[in-house]
This record gives sequence, C-alpha cells and structure tokens, in this order.
Amino acid sequence: DRLGIHATHLNALLLIAALGPHAHPHVHRRGSEIKRNLDDRILVGGGHLPGSSTDYRTVLFAEAADADLIVNATDYGGVFDKDPSEHPDAKQYSKLSFKELEAIIKNRFTQSPGDYGLFDLKAAKRLRKIKIPLIIIDGTDPEEITRAVEGGHGGTEIRD
Repeated sequence: DRLGIHATHLNALLLIAALGPHAHPHVHRRGSEIKRNLDDRILVGGGHLPGSSTDYRTVLFAEAADADLIVNATDYGGVFDKDPSEHPDAKQYSKLSFKELEAIIKNRFTQSPGDYGLFDLKAAKRLRKIKIPLIIIDGTDPEEITRAVEGGHGGTEIRD
C-alpha cells in the first residue's frame, strides 16, 4: 500500500510540472493542507493512508476545498458501455448521473485495494451525496486536463 501511495505522489508531481503556474506546487495529502493553500491554482493531491483509495481521498479533498469540479485522468478516457479494450464497438457516454455511475461500477468493476477499476464505489457514493461534478478523461493526453477545466474535453461528465 505504501509503495502505491508514493507512486501517486510521483504522478502528482508530474502533473504539477505539466500544469506549471496553474497548479499549486505542493502535493496535498490532508484536508487541512488544502484549506491552508486555497487560491486560484489547481490543487493536486496524492494518497495518504493505507486502506483508502486515491479516488476516495480526492473526493474528500474536493469536499474540503469546496471544489466545483473533480477531474479524474485515467487510462479509460471516459465511461463506456463495455470494455473498449475488448470491444472495438464500445460506445462512450458523454454524460451520466451519479446513480448511473454507481450502477456501472457495481455491475462491471471489481472493488479491491489497489484495483478499483474505473472508480472507487465508495468515492462515487460520496460524490452523489456532496454533488461535486466528476469528469473522467484520458490521462495520457496532458492537454485533455486543460480542456476538461475549460469545458471542451472528450471524456465523460458525471453530475445530477
């Protein structure tokens, strides 16, 4: 678990470097750090405690920051009706509700430490409660993050 947490910090540092002056230069690990560092820059977080997914920690961070959006950059690039790596005819959803996301996670993805598939179900349930929109985008394209924040992304938007 701890090695995975450190890997999230490395990924966060790479993202901070890619975002340049638009990102706060510190990898956030606790809600108290986020509250202390709120300004107009993008906050980037990493894992903190073993046994808690980075998806769930991200949702808690966003809640602490009173964020208006969460961008989840993954290798999935969005939410699809079936696994696009196995089904070339898979269709991507452009928009989903929080309940629809939960149903897709329950029906298609395993949920175990270090392997939450598309997104952690516990995090998805928390998102539905706090109603912060989530955009799942292609994390292999650095420009997609900028497009997501500006509203022109190619991923899937989850909101009610």
